[in-house]
Amino acid sequence: MIDDCSFILTTVGLLIGEFLLDDWQAMQRIGGHPSVAPMLATVTSPWVEDEVKTWIVRSLFRGRPFFCRRLV
Repeated sequence: MIDDCSFILTTVGLLIGEFLLDDWQAMQRIGGHPSVAPMLATVTSPWVEDEVKTWIVRSLFRGRPFFCRRLV
């Protein structure tokens, strides 16, 4: 769903959009990889489902590029 708070960047061969909760399994697989997790600082390997979903919710687009409001 695209609304006023969505951000999508497209080129000829690339589409970059915001994370959605439906993306949690792909994010878990990539972010939880032993060589990737340390670069994300707060991610463990393996990365459990609840933590992935919390990370996505905290990283939702909040109205301008490169800005994530962290919820405590």
